[in-house]
Amino acid sequence: MNLLFTFSDNTTLSSEFLTDSAKITECFYNELKSADNSASVRIPFNENLCDKIKAEISKNIKVQIKDGTNNIFTGYARKTLSFSKT
Repeated sequence: MNLLFTFSDNTTLSSEFLTDSAKITECFYNELKSADNSASVRIPFNENLCDKIKAEISKNIKVQIKDGTNNIFTGYARKTLSFSKT
């Protein structure tokens, strides 16, 4: 499985991710208000991807989780995402 990032200029970058770190939460309502689904993953550090995300974080970065040609999840990167090298 991999992540596909689509940026505001329609360029795309992809990255593998640590599949044991993937967490998808489906939430239809929260206290009778509409709620959004969310996903969380950890990806290996990639300087090019990190730089592009940092440059575009104020814009909507579309992110898809794909398993081959199957789309598992589609959403947008949160403005509060974080980076760390371990």
